[in-house]
Amino acid sequence: MGARATLESATDIFRTIIVAGCDEWDNPIPSFQAAHLLECTWSDLGPCYEQPPEVLDDLLCEEEGQVYARWQRETNTALQRHLITTEDRIGALERTARRETDRRLRQMDDLRRRRRFVGLTDETRSLFDMLIAELDAENDHAFEKARTQVARIRAEAEKLEESLWRREDVLIEVQPFCIVAWRASPASAAWSREPTPVTRASTEMVRCRLRQRLPARIRQLEQTAEAMKDGGWDGKAAYKLDVHIRRLRAQLNEVRT
Repeated sequence: MGARATLESATDIFRTIIVAGCDEWDNPIPSFQAAHLLECTWSDLGPCYEQPPEVLDDLLCEEEGQVYARWQRETNTALQRHLITTEDRIGALERTARRETDRRLRQMDDLRRRRRFVGLTDETRSLFDMLIAELDAENDHAFEKARTQVARIRAEAEKLEESLWRREDVLIEVQPFCIVAWRASPASAAWSREPTPVTRASTEMVRCRLRQRLPARIRQLEQTAEAMKDGGWDGKAAYKLDVHIRRLRAQLNEVRT
């Protein structure tokens, strides 16, 4: 499902295209991969008479939060400096880990070369094997340590990122503009490199589907909001939920007209 996302604040208007996708078993396609579907060459387009999977609505909701975060990163200078600093820290850590890994690999290659010398006793070869195994274990340990450190830096960065967000009244609108059902080509078509056939839903089908599903979705989110109030608000989650509910209400009014 392709959608146009518009984010509007008192001083900025941010527009982008977002794509949500899933396979025939409703398994989500990562957003960075789904976005490339719009770059494909399509053929044999026609009306789609099947209802799209409900999971696409949930995926669009998740992408909505990513639109807000992207707007913050592109318009917030304090946040930009923070992101650059974070990437510099991670880059320095990864370069150090890579140098240490390369050093151990060179030592292991040298030990393997020496192990092949003619005339070595079995005891000497066993010693070489032990040293190689120790260096290999050190490499594994260093890799896990570096990965843990990178994860910790990113977690700390995400907490600080929220504190640096611009606290403004922001309206986010997401309007689906196309739904594409991809059909698998037969093996013969794949060998002949023919384009994969696709079909696309009409705009009216999208509007009808939204009229049917949005009221229940809004009620569900309103109940979630009430539960959050009882349990204590989490600032970031509460803000996203409030914006999402307002966006869905505006969208429902639009498709009803």
